[in-house]
Amino acid sequence: LAKTTLRHAGVQRVDRLPAGQVFDIALGFDKRFHSTSDFPLLLQDAMRKNLREQTVGEVLNFTEIASERNVPDFKTNRELKLGKFSDLALIPEGGAVTYGTLTEGQETWVVLSYGRGWAIGRQALINDDLSGFDRVSSEMLQTVNRLKLDLFWALITANANMADGVPLFNATHTNLAVGGDIGAPSVATLGAMRTAFRVQTPLGGTHGMNLIPTHLIIPAAYENAVESLVSPAVPVLPAAVANAMPRFIGSLSVIVEPRLDANSTTRWYAFSRGYPSGSFVYGSLEGQPEPAFATKEDFDTRGIKARVDIDFGCGVTDHRAVYANNGV
Repeated sequence: LAKTTLRHAGVQRVDRLPAGQVFDIALGFDKRFHSTSDFPLLLQDAMRKNLREQTVGEVLNFTEIASERNVPDFKTNRELKLGKFSDLALIPEGGAVTYGTLTEGQETWVVLSYGRGWAIGRQALINDDLSGFDRVSSEMLQTVNRLKLDLFWALITANANMADGVPLFNATHTNLAVGGDIGAPSVATLGAMRTAFRVQTPLGGTHGMNLIPTHLIIPAAYENAVESLVSPAVPVLPAAVANAMPRFIGSLSVIVEPRLDANSTTRWYAFSRGYPSGSFVYGSLEGQPEPAFATKEDFDTRGIKARVDIDFGCGVTDHRAVYANNGV
């Protein structure tokens, strides 16, 4: 990078200069050729290049089950939800229409700032003939997606209380397997899960919403067993039609998340995309969805300081589109 900077500045025979002299001139200690800002900016550009190449390392696997909301500031975001409108009432002959009501509720979440800095001295930069700086900056960028994944999946494993004072997964919310429905994913337990979604009631309502499960969310410990359920290797023979796998199981999209194993290797979850407001939300500040990078010359060490920042938040908005089974 230093040599590239000097070549653009018109320095001749840059490859013959000693490493220390190359670095000092490029960083600006020799004022004949360049300004103090150019070399840090080059490093910043290198980090942006690493962003494009490295942040794909760990995929954000929650985007299919959460809604994105980019917000203008760091204030508390209120996710409002309207319940079921009153059922229609019979109007007797000559009678007047009666008026119904709507039930409302809300959940809250916030976007917060996260960041980390890193500094490298002049001698370390000069000695960096193995491109160690590239590896460190790449690792810094990897932490961005790791942070988002950590924060999101913690929403599920924490099972914190919602605005109604009841945990996200609870028998009161009718989204937690109880009694004989508790167990590892199987035809029986998945069938009980499907029924729970079908009969789930809307806010302020009593009749089932007829939701259809679309995603199965499992710890890595269940991956092999679930794969044999969702995509059986042996086709079902006509003679065994009584034991045929229900078609809905094969239609489930499977999300395998190792972060769930740290909390429980037996607890699994399901999600329905059919519920309009969903159950989860995530977002960043408007206009700043990507990490921000900054670099500067460190006067004390004659080296470079770098930092990466991201504004991100996520939250639970409703319990109706998600289901949990403790597995044991």
